Amino acid sequence: MSRHGPTNACIAELRAAYETVRRLRAAQLADPAFEATAEIQALASKHPGMLRVLERLPPGELDRRIDELRAIRDPSTSPPWMRCAVSFHGWMRASLRVRSTARGALEPVVVVAKGYVAGPDEPSLEEWNSEALSALLAPPEGRMTTFVLGRVAAEQGLPTEEVERLVFGVAHSRGAT
Repeated sequence: MSRHGPTNACIAELRAAYETVRRLRAAQLADPAFEATAEIQALASKHPGMLRVLERLPPGELDRRIDELRAIRDPSTSPPWMRCAVSFHGWMRASLRVRSTARGALEPVVVVAKGYVAGPDEPSLEEWNSEALSALLAPPEGRMTTFVLGRVAAEQGLPTEEVERLVFGVAHSRGAT
């Protein structure tokens, strides 16, 4: 994601993820014994946090979002939920990589600087300063999701609770998984 918003490619990836969520939900409703472990793992790997969307986003909202993702032509006009969702998944994916690289390092900033390459929807290397790395390695409430929601909120100029609502459809208490 550029600092100005998601790219067309990021929007297309998000649309594909939401369409996968819709398909998985339909399969689960049709057959309660349905399991798509490999597909769910692939979805979670590419779009960390998408399993929460699968569990919590109301079906009508999921359909509305897919329609909006299909209709958007100019990413600079993307609605706040779309910008927050793209940013959230990018921050979460990068955070998982950075945490595994920096954990236990005496100088995490140096370790991260040597090997970090941001994806199109991920934070730039400059955003992984010592403050960000410290917060990632000891996240608020011990939860990486709280760290990521806070980063997206700061980036988008929105309250954290609003970002959570925009990404997941509803805000939940911090004790929720």
